[in-house]
Amino acid sequence: MSGRDAFAAFYHESHDRLRLQVYAFCGDIDVAKRALADGYVSAAQHWRAAQRDPDSWVRRHAFRAAGHRRNRSSEPWYVRAQRVPDDHRPLLAALAGLSTADRHLLIAHELAGLAVPAAARESGVGDARGRQARDPLPLGTCPISSPARATPSSGCARFLPFRSSPNRRRFRR
Repeated sequence: MSGRDAFAAFYHESHDRLRLQVYAFCGDIDVAKRALADGYVSAAQHWRAAQRDPDSWVRRHAFRAAGHRRNRSSEPWYVRAQRVPDDHRPLLAALAGLSTADRHLLIAHELAGLAVPAAARESGVGDARGRQARDPLPLGTCPISSPARATPSSGCARFLPFRSSPNRRRFRR
């Protein structure tokens, strides 16, 4: 099988799965489509290096491209929010509350099915933080609607403690 045929087979097999992951990462389907296209272009241009782990290659480049200015939506947030289905909003809001690296770790582990050490390596999260998240709960069983409501008794605390920032500013009244 030639490199072109291998890439075409990879593209057709992985497109829907990776589009879901990039959508979960950025929260906007239009931005996800543009970022995923950038990830596939990068993989096609560097197919020899990318073919060792093409999913990881495309996911990493698409997540990075989702943050680029040219891929961000030019519409106001309230117009984009009308396109988001109601059942997606709580999950997307919870994911948006996480840092970029932590969101990458969570999506790589839960949606892509990578083991936590592999997801931590891919997302650039250190080993200590990856070990803290060794046994996370599936996203569907998390009884919280936002990371701010996570408590030790909420069931998601073993995945969220390293996400809260101890240096977060508190506003005085």
